[in-house]
Amino acid sequence: MNIFLIIVLSIIVIAISSVNFRPGRNKQAIKALSERKAKAAQDFIEIYPGFHLFWSLVSLLATIWITCLAALSWGLVAGCFIALIIIALAKLLGARLTNLADELLVQNAGVIVKYFKWTEIFNSLVTGRADDPLEDTDELVELLHNSHIDCPTQLAIEKTIKLRSEPIESISTKWANVNKIGYRDRLTPKRIDELFQSGQKVFPVIRNDENDIVGLLHFNDISTIGSKEKHLLSSMQRNFATCEVGTSIDDVLHLMAENETTVAVVMKNKKVQGLVTLSDILAIKPICE
Repeated sequence: MNIFLIIVLSIIVIAISSVNFRPGRNKQAIKALSERKAKAAQDFIEIYPGFHLFWSLVSLLATIWITCLAALSWGLVAGCFIALIIIALAKLLGARLTNLADELLVQNAGVIVKYFKWTEIFNSLVTGRADDPLEDTDELVELLHNSHIDCPTQLAIEKTIKLRSEPIESISTKWANVNKIGYRDRLTPKRIDELFQSGQKVFPVIRNDENDIVGLLHFNDISTIGSKEKHLLSSMQRNFATCEVGTSIDDVLHLMAENETTVAVVMKNKKVQGLVTLSDILAIKPICE
């Protein structure tokens, strides 16, 4: 009988441990619901702190009960050790089920609010609880614009916000618009002048086809005054970062730092889509006027 109760209580602990609901993380799922269900989900968010506290207390009682039953079944020392293992495994398994629990909470928010609305009285007992951070870029920017922060500071903060979430594809130069250099091209004074006239600062060096990049030629490395032909292979740089089109600008900056370069090649399905430089990123214009 004790073993059966331990199993039941362990299941309860697993279920409660999986509840780690965060409104920001589930925003898209809530928006996808019908108007009625979305309203129920918002009502659930209001009572969630108290709801979570109540079930945390239930989980605590369940763990104490497991420990007592284990001690009665296998002795104090062995029982406490076995109970510790059971509780730890239950907590770990519950943590792995968080996404499933979130889906169930969102889908059944109306039922939960109907029967657990009273848990809202526990909200006042939840002290020192940090508000869930805003994760939507548009909401962050709107909040920033409605603040009393001076405009120059707003500009700096807004650029930081955009760097965090904007995909690199949004600011990269399309591959068709990028001037390229062939692997066997000669850097004669006339060719160097043509590169200068293009206004581009970095030129991909390609070998067999446009997806076969062997290096990058920075115009500053060949712009020294002189009438002699420059050597392409010794002038180009072979280190550059590559990223997928959906990579955030923030992550691309980290890739550039790791590769000690200021250029990244943007890829999609192993095909080159564009080119982005550190200057492109720094030139992003915030919305604040």
